[in-house]
This record gives sequence, C-alpha cells and structure tokens, in this order.
Amino acid sequence: MSIHTFQPASPLAADGAALAQALRRAMVGKDSLIRVTGPAALTAVLWLARSGYQRAVLTAGSTVRSGEPADALLIPQPCSCEQLRAMLAHGDGLRAGGMLIVQIAKAQADGGPDDTAVALPALGFDVCGKLAEKGRTVLIARRAGSGGVEKAA
Repeated sequence: MSIHTFQPASPLAADGAALAQALRRAMVGKDSLIRVTGPAALTAVLWLARSGYQRAVLTAGSTVRSGEPADALLIPQPCSCEQLRAMLAHGDGLRAGGMLIVQIAKAQADGGPDDTAVALPALGFDVCGKLAEKGRTVLIARRAGSGGVEKAA
C-alpha cells in the first residue's frame, strides 16, 4: 500500500487569502461589480460580502449576460477549458477591459491545445497574470477591447 501526500486543488473560493491576492492582482476593488459563477460561487460571494465587496453577485452560468456589464467575472473553482468556453458562450457579462479570474483544472495548464491560457485570446481575453500555489492555478485575463486609443486605418 502506498500513501500519497498530494491533495487535490481546493477551490479558490475556500481560501480567502488566495482569493484576496487574486483580486488585488487583477486590480478589482471593493466598489467593483463582480459576477461570480460556478459550483463554488456561493462560498466566494459570502466571503466577498463579509470582506466588503458589496457589489459581488451570484450568477447562474446561463444568465451571466443579464444586467449591467461587470467589472470582473470570477470562477472560483477548477474549470476546464471546455467548461470555460461553454460559460462564455452564454455571454460573460463583462465590460470591455473587465477582468476574468478563473481557477483552471490541473490538466489544463500543460501548454497543449486544451491549455486555458492558450485558448483565452481566441475567446477575447488577454492573459495578464497567473497565480500558482497550494496545488491550484488561477489565471487573470483582461477582456479585449479595453477602449484604449484606436489606430486610424
């Protein structure tokens, strides 16, 4: 019998310090409208509310497009590239320049075709950062079309 000390990645939502670090890295403030979706969303929304993020809202995957465009979309549990594509196909509800914070599934960070960081540009996001600790990987990406100075044709 062999004993392994490896523990599977816990959801980002279950680690307040890591969640706070991801929000700081993404420059998401306490006055930002944050949509939170996925199975661990309720845990994250409760932590956000207790921590002063009063505009954090729980959003079902099929309704992320409704209402005011968000400043950030948070997916605080391991998410495969395929799951992320499906969520974003319903509309991400993010404003141009809004931030996506997503914990990716372990197998999705290998540089292959299903690597979420590789797929994000095709989904309209520019990867800004990556946090890897405690067995989990979190990607931070900005929604393309941030409203910067446009080049004349």
